[in-house]
Amino acid sequence: MMSRLFSKAGVCLFAFTFVWYLAGNYMLGYLNKERLAAAENIHIKEQYADLGQHTRVVIDTQLAIHRGVGKIKLIFEPGMTQAKVSNPNLQIAVSMQAAADAFHIRLNSSKSDMRHYRTGELEIRLPVSVRRLELTGASNAEISGSFTAPDTSLELLVRDCDSHIEVDSLKVNQLRLVSACVSPPKKECCAITYSVKEGAQINQLDVQMPFGDLDVHPGRVPQQILLDLGENVKITGKPEFFRLARFDKKK
Repeated sequence: MMSRLFSKAGVCLFAFTFVWYLAGNYMLGYLNKERLAAAENIHIKEQYADLGQHTRVVIDTQLAIHRGVGKIKLIFEPGMTQAKVSNPNLQIAVSMQAAADAFHIRLNSSKSDMRHYRTGELEIRLPVSVRRLELTGASNAEISGSFTAPDTSLELLVRDCDSHIEVDSLKVNQLRLVSACVSPPKKECCAITYSVKEGAQINQLDVQMPFGDLDVHPGRVPQQILLDLGENVKITGKPEFFRLARFDKKK
């Protein structure tokens, strides 16, 4: 008799626990959906700002590194007169401001606690009036776009020592790649890398970097190449690239 009572009590307790578990999961899922909806409502997915007369753009992601910025897509688009930022990442807030020296785009940590939702690639579109682009804190960036004017030049300066920068589908007369890294990488795997991909169309390529890796494999090799490189920079490229390259002997 007692064993039957204990058996029934055990079954009832199990059923109650199971129902409680399901109800708890349902409520937790419902609350997460409510929180996600609230975070999405206040999140700014697209922003626009006028550059004014500025031809120098500074992008700083240092304050958002721990929020998983991921790859940043930088696109130069003919016909645009404003900077446009598309930001699907709820963890990141973007601010844009024109200062006396340059137009600044800053990535900051947002106040949202939804740390695992809607993470994605951040895209920044810029007008082709930009002549100098500086990156700080960007570990991975892809640059593309088309400068239609035949004599246009673009300078890209990267201040970090472990960034991976891809130049892909970029059409410009002259491209100058500059690394401001002043110390060798602690690990060979983590050196700054400039990679010029097959889709790039560049007539003149200038590179200045004391450390890191330079990989140049465009579909059409630039006809003018000037390299100012440190002794430990690793270079890979097509045979024609090495045939056309000139090394700066100023040092």
